Amino acid sequence: MRSRRRFFLLTALVLLAVLCWYLFLKGYNYKIRFKTPHAPGTVYSSLYNLQTWNTEDFDSVALANSRPFEELTHHLFINDSSFSINWKIKRLDDSLTQVTALAKDLKNPFIQNLAVPFQKNAFVNRSIRTTQDQMNGLFVHQKDYKVQLSGNEAVTIPSQFCAYVTLESKIYEKGNNMISNIGLIMNYIKSNEIPLTGDPFLQVSSWNPREETIVYDFCFPIKKPDLLPETKTINFKHTEEFKGLKAIFNGNYRLTDRAWYELIDHAQSLGVDFEMRPFEIYRNDPHSGGNELEWVAEVYLPVKE
Repeated sequence: MRSRRRFFLLTALVLLAVLCWYLFLKGYNYKIRFKTPHAPGTVYSSLYNLQTWNTEDFDSVALANSRPFEELTHHLFINDSSFSINWKIKRLDDSLTQVTALAKDLKNPFIQNLAVPFQKNAFVNRSIRTTQDQMNGLFVHQKDYKVQLSGNEAVTIPSQFCAYVTLESKIYEKGNNMISNIGLIMNYIKSNEIPLTGDPFLQVSSWNPREETIVYDFCFPIKKPDLLPETKTINFKHTEEFKGLKAIFNGNYRLTDRAWYELIDHAQSLGVDFEMRPFEIYRNDPHSGGNELEWVAEVYLPVKE
C-alpha cells in the first residue's frame, strides 16, 4: 500500500513539475520545424534579413540577438500584438539543415500556453505563416543561382597588381555598390590607356556576420605602368598569393555570398581552418545582360596553412 502511494505521489509530483515547466518556464508557446538542403550560413543570412524584406506582414521587425550561422531572435509587431521567434539552425548531415522556430507571444505567453494545445488561433497561424514564408523564400531564391564546389584540395591564387576602391556595405548591397563604382575605376583606366590583365575581382578584408556587413576591395587587374597617373579616388596594390577552397557560382553576382556559405560548410566538414575573407573573380560583364544563370564567378575561401 505504501509503495503504491509513493508511486502515485511521485507521479503527481512529476506531472506537476511538467505542468509548471509548460506554463511558466518553457520559454516559448509554439514550435515549428522544417528541413532544407541549404547551408546553415545561407539560412542564417536569409532569416537575418527578415526585417529588411518582410515589410508587408508586420508594422515592424527587430533583430533582438544573433549567433552567426546558429541562432537568431526576431521581435515582430503588428497592430497591438507582439511576438518573438527564436530561430535555431542545425546541420543534420551533408545534405540537410534543420530549422526550429520557437514562437512566443510577448504580451500573453501564459494565455497562449493554455490555448495552443486546443486551437489554432491568430498567434499560431501567424507563426506558421511567417515560418512558411521564410522556408518558401529559401527555395524561391534557389532557382536564381547554382553553386558547384570544386573538390577538396585548396588551389593557389597568384598575386596580381590592381586598381581598386575600398567599399563597405551590408552583404546584400555589395552587387549594387560594385555596379556604382565600375565607371569610376574604368574611366581612370581607359583615360590613361592602362591595359587590363584579367577580369575584375572582389577581395573581402573584413566580415562581421553578426551585423551582415563587409569591407571589401573592388579590383581591376592592370599592367603596372612605370608612372601611375595621379588620382585621389583610386588605390593600387599587389594582392598576396594565397590558397583557398574553390566554388563555381552561376547567377546574379549580388547572390555570390551563397557560395561563401557553401564553402564555409565544406571547409568545416573537411576540418580545414579558414579565413572569413572570400575572394571572387567575375568572368562575365553584367552590363551585357543575357541569362544570369550563365554568368560565372569563381569564388575562393582562403585556408590557413
